[in-house]
Amino acid sequence: MGRAQRTEIGYASDWRVFSKRCLETGRDALPCTGETLRFFATYELRRLERRVTTVRRHLASIVDVHRCKGLPTPSTEGARRIITNVRRERREQPRGKLALEVPDLVRVAEHCDVTMVSGARDRALVILGFATALRRSELACVQLDDLTFPEEDPKGIRVRIPWSKTDQEGAGRYIDVWPGQRESTDPVRVIRAWIEKRGSWEGPLF
Repeated sequence: MGRAQRTEIGYASDWRVFSKRCLETGRDALPCTGETLRFFATYELRRLERRVTTVRRHLASIVDVHRCKGLPTPSTEGARRIITNVRRERREQPRGKLALEVPDLVRVAEHCDVTMVSGARDRALVILGFATALRRSELACVQLDDLTFPEEDPKGIRVRIPWSKTDQEGAGRYIDVWPGQRESTDPVRVIRAWIEKRGSWEGPLF
């Protein structure tokens, strides 16, 4: 099964970072040794003060390149031991994303100039994203014909998600979105207003 394009781009970027450092220090990037990985992990964590999660991802990318090239994978034991020690020392916690709260959502929605096509689109994009908690990549995949408007009460929207990060096979899933009380943040009214401006042609919703 092929990997997501975002993953491929990330791995390629990580490999460029590693190979550049190897070139600067006169070490072989491909194939590399466990010692080179230890030096690289130490350099990133101590000199560049990169986060533990970033260095772990870099190691995974380096190992992946070796596998793809059919080369023996370097030992990561020493580098991972260094990462573990630094994580304990820093007591580093994963970074979380702050959630958009309702008052902020209202301000964003009402700031959009819905007399303009771009404003109607932006409001619909933000409101649907908030109502469904979809990732950016998932919203970008939604097509107009992925939306249905059931007739039964409450008259909401059924959104088919054709692809997601956790659904690499593209089996798809459905999310039901219900009407809201405020006009500017009611997903049903906002999406209908956007479709009216967008037109009924087939293709991406946004």
